[in-house]
Amino acid sequence: MNYKRWINGKSLSTTAILSSLFIASLVLPGNFSKKTESKVNSPNLIREKTAQRIEPLNFFRDIKLTARGVFVWDIKNQKVLFEHNSSAALPLASLTKTLLALTAYETLPANTEINIDKDFLKAEGDTGLFADERWRMKELIDFSLLTSSNDAALAIASVAGAIKANTSNYNIGRGAFVELMNNRAQQLNLESIVIKNESGLDKDSFESGAYGNARDIALLFEYLLKNHPEILELTILSQTDFVSLSGKEHQAKNTNIAINEIPGLIASKTGFTDLAGGNLAIVFDPTLGRPIIIVVLGSSFADRFTDALKLAQATKEYLEKERASRKALP
Repeated sequence: MNYKRWINGKSLSTTAILSSLFIASLVLPGNFSKKTESKVNSPNLIREKTAQRIEPLNFFRDIKLTARGVFVWDIKNQKVLFEHNSSAALPLASLTKTLLALTAYETLPANTEINIDKDFLKAEGDTGLFADERWRMKELIDFSLLTSSNDAALAIASVAGAIKANTSNYNIGRGAFVELMNNRAQQLNLESIVIKNESGLDKDSFESGAYGNARDIALLFEYLLKNHPEILELTILSQTDFVSLSGKEHQAKNTNIAINEIPGLIASKTGFTDLAGGNLAIVFDPTLGRPIIIVVLGSSFADRFTDALKLAQATKEYLEKERASRKALP
């Protein structure tokens, strides 16, 4: 989904409407009375006080979760709805690729050509890339996020880093790019995030390729959605097709198998390694105008999805109850 095309009136879809409402909800100011007396006694203020008495925790306290770290964040109100061990730095696995995407996108033009060196295909997993295949960087980023391709992530980091460092040595370029990722995380005050490789793959049986806490991953997603929503625009699709600059066709399937069960989905990214367990970050808007980020770290391969769905359902019930309480008042 191209947000700018929607704004220009060239395309219209449910996803575009949700995305537009999401952006609007972040920037439109509220209406405030200039008179103190009318503000104190206003129906809006009464509704606010009533809504505040509906505690989010009451909707989450009985949920049984496998995840070691959880964070549920109300973007519009900058409010924590639920958290569990959210400040603990845990292995990130492929959630790391969201920071890779941001760093690449802010470092080089989106149409930068990436050539798939045969050595890039040695990364763990096979998502169907070919040696010497040429891609536009933005499309390779999309492919990497949707399929969680480690080959694509290695190609992006190595080539982008080499260009930035003005070297033809891809190993040097890769190291330079990882440094850029760490610098970007620090610039965004995501202090728990430490990147050791571009994809978050375990370095060995004891050391992860990236660490961070659930809170910082939520804030990273918030930054992406406010500043570069196009980076995550395809992550809500169950599958899509790509054609590289070399004319090679690729069918990309989303690694998030629960996307069709999440109401108002805006973005998502999965992660899994032996050390990390199952990770999942989603952004959804269950009530139109109230975007929520859910981050689940350290669950199991299957339970990351059930954990997120339980949290999404509890969030939806809380927001519906809060809305009903507002409507019930004059």
